Amino acid sequence: MFGSDFGTTSFVLSKNNIKGYNGIYRQLFDDVFSVDDISLKEEWFFENNKTKNLFLTNQNIFNQIPGKPIAYWASKNMIDVINCNKIKNFSISKAGVVTGNDKYFVRFWFEINYEDIIFHPNLSDSYGKYHIFNKGGFFRKYYGNNEYVIRLKDLYDDTKCNKSVRRGDKDYYFKKGIGWSQISSKNTR
Repeated sequence: MFGSDFGTTSFVLSKNNIKGYNGIYRQLFDDVFSVDDISLKEEWFFENNKTKNLFLTNQNIFNQIPGKPIAYWASKNMIDVINCNKIKNFSISKAGVVTGNDKYFVRFWFEINYEDIIFHPNLSDSYGKYHIFNKGGFFRKYYGNNEYVIRLKDLYDDTKCNKSVRRGDKDYYFKKGIGWSQISSKNTR
């Protein structure tokens, strides 16, 4: 057995299914990527009263997880989330606006005349000088990154755009939605 930094595991598999069987799993590390002495891992493995890293898991739950991984640490709540109604079943995903020239089209709200910002647009074809623009940004624990405005009217003037502009779907402008600017697994709680 190597240290946990190598991700080494040991297991015994049976060729037949034992209905309702609870597998016994032990995680022999306290922190991910920590390297512990082998004798300490042996001590943890043979301790009878150590329940902190001991998992008794019904094998049938693995059938409920796509790909059927041996996810012994998955709680009932986690399994319920995996099996609940997916976002794709009640929403539409759309790519947002890419200006191709943020220096011209995008400003911080405090850089311009406040009265030039349209906060409640009428959904006609004519756009005001500036509109609120959710561009993304750094993690915020309690509220979003509401810092930017966009010259939306100019985005439809081909003399002011370059070839990399992506205007998005006009039918979805000014609607409620969930947005993100990059993929991350940090601070997602």
